[in-house]
Amino acid sequence: KSKVAQRLATHELTMQIVDKVLSPYAKRFKLGVATRIVKVPGKSDKTYQAPRQVLHRDDYQFAASDWPYMDGFRPEFLVGVMWAANEFTAANGATNVVPGSHKWPPSPTDGKRPSEGGGGGGAGIGSMGGGLPEGTQIVPGAMPEGSALFYLGSTLHGAGQHDGSAPPRDGLIFIYYLGWLNNLINFHFGIPNEIQKEMPPELQDLLGHASDGTDYDHPWIKGPLYTLPYQGGPGTLSSLTNADRAGAVR
Repeated sequence: KSKVAQRLATHELTMQIVDKVLSPYAKRFKLGVATRIVKVPGKSDKTYQAPRQVLHRDDYQFAASDWPYMDGFRPEFLVGVMWAANEFTAANGATNVVPGSHKWPPSPTDGKRPSEGGGGGGAGIGSMGGGLPEGTQIVPGAMPEGSALFYLGSTLHGAGQHDGSAPPRDGLIFIYYLGWLNNLINFHFGIPNEIQKEMPPELQDLLGHASDGTDYDHPWIKGPLYTLPYQGGPGTLSSLTNADRAGAVR
């Protein structure tokens, strides 16, 4: 609902960069994640430090990200953009990135790219590809309020450690997917349709409303098949199934 967030999601420079990265692999891209992430001092020990997030790649959510592609070719599945709602510093947990990690080849041991953990921060998932190479450079994405950090889905990254004394780190994250991938967040369930209709056309396009030649009118989906997710519900599914059965009987 935030008008500011809507403008950030469709920022002109962001659209240009994301299109440059993702257009070789799909006809269009769409918004897959839009959320706020705040890093606050921890409360698990006397120092109140909040530990850093496990270094991970966002494209791990798609199994195809580690397929054995031809040498010299590996598609990008998504682009992340972290906007700083306040200053990001090494002290308050600025996003850590590992420069060049998007170019790391798969390990011959397990066919995975070296990493510290799996997707979503690596919770419950051990290291892959033999773990981080010795001498891996981890750089905090320190930046002033109003700045943005762009990273590829194949780049190792993760929230930094909060030292326990600095102010909270406040950021807005937008992640743009190839148009044919499933969203991490289903905006068509999460945002009422009447609100979506009031959004700027360019944002509606990012949510999958724009016509792409595959428009379909069906109880489960109304709009372009290429980008819109399933929009029905239990009632829709039940009524359609019953209708199909009735037609089959006839």
